Amino acid sequence: MNTSTESFVDLLNEINDGGARHMTEITEDEGTIDDKIEASVDIMDTTRELAQTLSPWCRRQ
Repeated sequence: MNTSTESFVDLLNEINDGGARHMTEITEDEGTIDDKIEASVDIMDTTRELAQTLSPWCRRQ
């Protein structure tokens, strides 16, 4: 893989790991509703960050 592709894959892996952690927080029986809302907002923020990061990368490909 070239450096650009490796960076892209690293970014996706990082986001996937974070998303998995947040989804676990949301689906666990433990924790308050506020914790679950906060985890959901974190997922939305991460998704927005991913879109902003990928947009220029996709245009270059």
